[in-house]
Amino acid sequence: MERPEIRILAERIASEKEPEVLKRPKYVQLADHISHMIEAGEWKPGDRIPSEAEMARTVPASLGTIQKALGRLVEQGAIVREHCRGTFVNGPRSLLGPWHLRFIGSDGRTLLPIHQKVLDIGKVAGEPPWGTFLGDASFYLCIKRMIDVGGEFNALSRFYVSGDLFGSLLDMPVTALEGKYIRETLRSRFGTPTLRLVEEVSCDALPDDACRSLGLPPDSVGMIFHIMSHGYRDEPISYHLVHVPSSNRRLLLSENVN
Repeated sequence: MERPEIRILAERIASEKEPEVLKRPKYVQLADHISHMIEAGEWKPGDRIPSEAEMARTVPASLGTIQKALGRLVEQGAIVREHCRGTFVNGPRSLLGPWHLRFIGSDGRTLLPIHQKVLDIGKVAGEPPWGTFLGDASFYLCIKRMIDVGGEFNALSRFYVSGDLFGSLLDMPVTALEGKYIRETLRSRFGTPTLRLVEEVSCDALPDDACRSLGLPPDSVGMIFHIMSHGYRDEPISYHLVHVPSSNRRLLLSENVN
């Protein structure tokens, strides 16, 4: 029995009239149509999407084109293939948490608790590095948070997004983001899940404004995290800067945390 979403996909492909879209390779067009259906919620994280054979019976594309389109979506992180089970829409759950603040407590096993307080949600200029990463926008937003790590020290978090895409965050009271992962809010409120992260860290003198916010002497050394998130079709979603003062606590970097 034909799945109704395959018929919807076939109809979207057949009705495409945009010249710029039609110039693209057919597998790219198909991958983009599948991405749009995921973004529209017709396939949700965890849903199994039709197999290549199922698509080939209805979609106006060859089996080779379908295989290349799905391969492209796998590379972009939109879908995942599971042996003997099928192909599924990728879920963002494992990309939400603050791995950069997983400091190990004195017992060598448990993690220090963290508590986040939103200080401000405001418009900012598109300066490097976030403006360069996020691309052109009429304005940008910065969500500024102070993060208490186990009552021992604070970290300063600045989370940047395009105002053109997420401008309605300005209408939210700051308390609405208290204790929440912002990437989860972008997924649930705007339908924009994080599917891939690029994470970079340096050990350097913290910027003057970060030192002032954290109550540190000028030129204090600490860790600076740059966390860039991507969504469907590998589009940039957010640029996250975190300034963490030096401490004698070890940072847990492994994936498997209980």
